[in-house]
Formats: sequence, structure tokens, C-alpha cells
Amino acid sequence: MGEKAEIASKPYLSLYVIANNLFGIKSNGSTGLCVTVGTKEFVGGEYINTTATFRAYPTLAASVEDHASFIASNARYKNILHVTDAQKACELIQQDGYATDPDYATKLYDIIKEYKLTQYDTLIQVTAPVANKHTESVMQGTYFIRSTTNPLGGIVGIAKSGQTFITTVLASGWRQISYNGRTAYIGPAAFK
Repeated sequence: MGEKAEIASKPYLSLYVIANNLFGIKSNGSTGLCVTVGTKEFVGGEYINTTATFRAYPTLAASVEDHASFIASNARYKNILHVTDAQKACELIQQDGYATDPDYATKLYDIIKEYKLTQYDTLIQVTAPVANKHTESVMQGTYFIRSTTNPLGGIVGIAKSGQTFITTVLASGWRQISYNGRTAYIGPAAFK
């Protein structure tokens, strides 16, 4: 199947191709890059064809980071932040109103299975500490607090400029912290 035929058969790919938007996040007044495209919405018990404005990104990495921030910073999605089962996360995100499609959870999980995306969910080993605990303040910016030292690991919170943590520096440069009673990690860029 050619690229255009595949995109036509899988409409979710069009945002990826046009705008590096991997997650279908709408602009909703965003001041960043945007693109308006045709889409289907489920309204009043039926699908309707309409147009909507979606966020656009310069890179796929920017799409992943924005999606993570979007989920972590919206209270309505707090119930999925620590879910490690892909199918359960799909069900919860639909329940939380992420999409209008009543079959969204099933379709999303089918994509996860088709492309074997759960292979990226494995936890990596944390490297040994190289320094004892000490207090550090987060530098300028906002950083994700993650469940692993993997840069794509699950996001459990956000660290902001000036926020102080008791950290243990790991050989990788990541900082191990206690966050909401759990062991968590912040990348080395937050403390340079």
C-alpha cells in the first residue's frame, strides 16, 4: 500500500504527516502553530464531517512533549497518570472525554497493538547514586517528573523554576527524588 493510500485508509495519520501531530490535540485557542483539517466528530448519536483546528509541531518530539504536558497538567486526566496497562489507559482516556468517538478506546488500543507500542513501556534500570542526598533548586523552565530515568518514561508530575527538591544524583546525571510518596526522577537539564 502506498503512503497516500495508507493515509486515506487511516485518517489519524494525516495530522502526523501534515503537522507532526501524533495525538490529535486540537488548538483550543493555542497561540502556537496550528493547522485546520477535515475531521469526523460524533455528535448527537451520529458522525458528522466538519473541520477543526489542531496543534502543529516542528518535530515529532515536540508533539510527544506537548501531549505529555497536556495530559499531566489537565486535572480531568489525573486518573491515568500512573496507569501502566495500555488497554486500561485507553478506556480511561475515553471515559475522561479525550475524543468524541464512542469507539475511541478500542481504536486506540488496536493501533497500540498493531504497531506493538507497548514495547516502549518497559522500565529501564536506574543507575547507582554517585552522591548523597542534598537540596537542589530547579533552573529556569518546566521539567517533567518521571517514573523512570527513561526520557520517554511515564510522567508523574511537573517541576517548575525555583522549586526545591532533596535529590540523589545518579551516574546518568538524573536526580532521584521522592514525589507524592513515590520514588521519581528528574532529568539532568533541570539542574544545570
